Amino acid sequence: MWDVIVDVLDDIDSEMYYPILMIVMIIAGLYYTALTKGVQVRLFGESCRILMEPSADKKKSDFWKGE
Repeated sequence: MWDVIVDVLDDIDSEMYYPILMIVMIIAGLYYTALTKGVQVRLFGESCRILMEPSADKKKSDFWKGE
């Protein structure tokens, strides 16, 4: 029983993985880029600036301590 299910899923996976899935992912990425007017490109510099600025309380977070 399980062998049949695994074989069917393996056949579906081998057919869908590369050609169909890649096309769907590219179309979805382009669609959401257009929908958000390229927010990931427009605000990239701002996000880098925010990540690099020191915190307001001059105290490092627990993330930097490795805890």
